Amino acid sequence: MASSILFVISVVLLGRAFGQSFEYNYADPDYDQFRPTAERDPPQVRPLVERPPQPERDQTIEGCLNKKMDIYFVLDSSTSIYVLDYRRQLQFARDVVARLDINPSSTRVGLLTFSDQVNERPIELNRYTNKGDLLLNIKEDILPYRTGITNTDLAIRYVRENRDFRQDITKVIVVITDGGSRSPGQTAREAELAREQGFYLFVIGVGQYQEPAEWQSIASDPDSNFIYNLTNFLNLEVVKATLPSRACSLPPLLVGNCRVSNLNYGSIFYVATGRVLDNAYQLSNNFVARTSGDSSNIHVSYILDNCDTPTAENAFFASPEQYCSRYSAGSNSPLSELLTRAESATITNRQDFGDNNQVVVLFLDDDSLRFNSDQIRSKLQSFEAQGVEIIVVDISRRGVGTALQNLILRRENYIRFSGSITGQDQLHRSLIERTCTALTRPIEEGTPEEV
Repeated sequence: MASSILFVISVVLLGRAFGQSFEYNYADPDYDQFRPTAERDPPQVRPLVERPPQPERDQTIEGCLNKKMDIYFVLDSSTSIYVLDYRRQLQFARDVVARLDINPSSTRVGLLTFSDQVNERPIELNRYTNKGDLLLNIKEDILPYRTGITNTDLAIRYVRENRDFRQDITKVIVVITDGGSRSPGQTAREAELAREQGFYLFVIGVGQYQEPAEWQSIASDPDSNFIYNLTNFLNLEVVKATLPSRACSLPPLLVGNCRVSNLNYGSIFYVATGRVLDNAYQLSNNFVARTSGDSSNIHVSYILDNCDTPTAENAFFASPEQYCSRYSAGSNSPLSELLTRAESATITNRQDFGDNNQVVVLFLDDDSLRFNSDQIRSKLQSFEAQGVEIIVVDISRRGVGTALQNLILRRENYIRFSGSITGQDQLHRSLIERTCTALTRPIEEGTPEEV
């Protein structure tokens, strides 16, 4: 062994002495290492076989193939969320989208980010028609990191009032947040309205500042299927594997709907004051959201105490927020005064649009009955004499009484919520059905005059 080592050293030293370079390779059986580098045989290089480009692997899971679903991601970007964790939300959304069957006839996806407000240009449901384009645009310059307070209620309201959602399919909202919202009560009400409108709501709650009570008020039931409680945003990796299959397995929630066409001629007048104002906004919003079809010949008037503006009367059919400031203070106008405004609006309506179905939806509580009962009865009689159909929404604690009920020609147009509209899905459906029936009833004497 020693002699072999001395032999190698000698060869190397001799090579250096004569200006030659040698390399020793014990693995070479031909001992090519003892030949000068310049004299060695060129290496044998295998020709490069060019492979065709490999298509991106489709990750769509089997249970989501051909699933008709509209799903909207609501991403919290308030100050309490670090920007790296916000980027993990974006990656999570991409991972879930990759598992869905994205195309206009199957699954469509919308995304927004929120804090104080919703970002100005969310990704809407009809914006991207294929998965590749959608995945490329789920990024921070499209869905910016905002900072600010956590107004979850505004984000949920934006989604549920979105008119791009298709009817009679599965509709899903996925809320990702790290804590409680600025207005828990309003957030709970918006989530309830969304559920009443046929939405499923998932909540992915992340981090140490957890608000399980609020998450339960947002999520659909059962909580075990619709709430994910995570310790940090890294655990979104786990959720991305289960959320797509859960969402795709959900059947459509078919709730009361109203379909209209350009052959329907009707006008609806919402009248409310005092404590029932917020209920009037919620229930009128619900009806607008559940109405589909051509509403070009349907008009709406919001005769509300905090909405004294001519633009809100005999207007194009739209939600009250299009014409009124929902949270502005009212003037506590007597209900009889608002009914006088409504009566004037029905006369103007008939002059402008001719003969059409006119429906007054009147919201009552204990205060409005205590001070206005005689005037209310008189106005209702006047409306009925003019052929205006009356729907009374009674949210009082003790009921309006039989005397007032008897003034309503159709007894099914009296809907009593017993002090609260929360959690009474059947009554919500009844109000939609009764309003729709009155609005689209065939007109007995001809069609409206063209104006």
